[in-house]
Amino acid sequence: IDIKDININTPTIFATFHLGAYRLLNCYLYEQGYKIALIIDESVFMSQQEEMLRVCREVLKGKDTSDMVILNVKDRTSIFKLKQLIEKGYVMTVYLDGNTGVNVTNQDFSKGYISIPFLESNIFVKNGVGKLASLLEAQFIPVVSYRDKNDVNCMEFFKEIQTDDFATKQEFSIKTIEIAYQKLEEKLLEHPTQWECWLYIHKWFMRDVTSPYRNTENVCSYFNSDRYTTFLLGETPFLFDLIDYQSYPIDNDLFEAISKNNFQKIDSNLLEELTKKNIII
Repeated sequence: IDIKDININTPTIFATFHLGAYRLLNCYLYEQGYKIALIIDESVFMSQQEEMLRVCREVLKGKDTSDMVILNVKDRTSIFKLKQLIEKGYVMTVYLDGNTGVNVTNQDFSKGYISIPFLESNIFVKNGVGKLASLLEAQFIPVVSYRDKNDVNCMEFFKEIQTDDFATKQEFSIKTIEIAYQKLEEKLLEHPTQWECWLYIHKWFMRDVTSPYRNTENVCSYFNSDRYTTFLLGETPFLFDLIDYQSYPIDNDLFEAISKNNFQKIDSNLLEELTKKNIII
């Protein structure tokens, strides 16, 4: 949709992602004269808040009505500040994929998360923004940035999603997030290298982080290829964990033993340690 067709006399949430030139949204809204309340992660708030506001006020060509306020998502008072700002005509912008997930070894998606389809699987994402949109009876507008084949920065504003589009507010709060991620997926399939979150998307899945392995009869020692693999970086061999994505440098003797599944020449203490970790079974 054309941003000029958006009715901002009603509470408005622009929901975007870390795809392409993702900072462009807030810059564009600021230069169009919008008052913006940006919700960001605590670590980003602490490290980048001052620089982001400086760029807005000193670099961008704002109008008399332009303003930006940055709120910390972990600050419990932010919800009250946000409500006051929206009553004063501010729009809210948020990065839905700003959540880097929970600890991969201690997953708990029981509170504050919803499961949505994404990339032919299901991921768990936080639903606070959806609930907030429902509470404020705000229109929810997905926005996706990307660079086209000519390396031109583009933004797409999708049709607003409103509470009246669904039977209940709960359905609205969930479907807003689901639809926004569908828009991301469509662009992601076209521009996969432009997404910043590939490095931690594995934390959004319900994953079994125990050490899987096959029972192998009549073999004393066997490499656990269900969980681990090896690779070379230059001339240095590494062991790679397929579950937690960590890699470990190993010596050439162990690399050769793993390649041949022959551990007779491996030091007994090392073999015992590898067995305890289920690398060797």
